[in-house]
Amino acid sequence: MANDLDWLRERFQKPMVDEPDFNRNVLNFRRTQPATDQSATVLELVDQAAEVVTGIEDHARQIEARAQSLVKSALEKMQLLENQVVSAAEDLKMAQSRLDTAEDQLLNAEQRAEAAEARERELQYALSRIEEAIRKRLLSVGIGGKTAAVA
Repeated sequence: MANDLDWLRERFQKPMVDEPDFNRNVLNFRRTQPATDQSATVLELVDQAAEVVTGIEDHARQIEARAQSLVKSALEKMQLLENQVVSAAEDLKMAQSRLDTAEDQLLNAEQRAEAAEARERELQYALSRIEEAIRKRLLSVGIGGKTAAVA
C-alpha cells in the first residue's frame, strides 16, 4: 500500500505544464504543504477530488438547467409558430372562399352583360326595322303627294 501511495503522491506532485486551452479546466493536485502523514495526504487528495467532482456536478447541473430552459423556450416558440400556421391556414381558407364568391359574381355579371348585349342587338334590329318602315311610309307619301292607304 505504501508503494501505491508513493506512486499516487508522485503523480500529483509533478508540475503541470501550461498546455493549450483544452487543459484549462483540469485542476492541479499539487500539495500546498508537505504531508507529515500518508493518511493526511490521502485525505487531502480525497477532499480535492471531492471538490473537483462537486464542481463538475455543479457545472453539469448548470448545463442541464440551461438545456431545459432552451428546450422550454424552443417549445414555446414552436407553439407560437404552430398557432400562426393555423391562423394563416384559416385566413387562406377565408380568402379562397371570398375569391370563389367574387368569381361567381363576376361570372353572373358577365352572363348579365352578354344577355344585355343580346337584348341591345335585338332592340337595335327592331329599331332599324321601325326606322325602315317609317322611311318607306314617308317616302311612299311623299312621292305621290297622296297618302296611300295601307291595309
